[in-house]
Amino acid sequence: LLDIWVLPQTPNWVISLMLILGSVYIAQAPLNAIARFSFILTPFLLLISLPLLYTLGKADITYIMPIFHGTAKDMVTGVQQTLVS
Repeated sequence: LLDIWVLPQTPNWVISLMLILGSVYIAQAPLNAIARFSFILTPFLLLISLPLLYTLGKADITYIMPIFHGTAKDMVTGVQQTLVS
């Protein structure tokens, strides 16, 4: 999804390199630095999730009700069509 939607003209090796470098940087950091970063980031993540919770309050639950009425093949076909759209 990152390759198709966000960075469509960026080569795959550049995206992979960015993910690997970020992972290596985090893996080499001491545990207290990771804990500090997590402590600072947590309130921001909670603030970001507030609009999501607000919109889900107005969601109609009946739209997801028929999810278990089809077969597994029907669900996989639906997921494929949804991802493409």
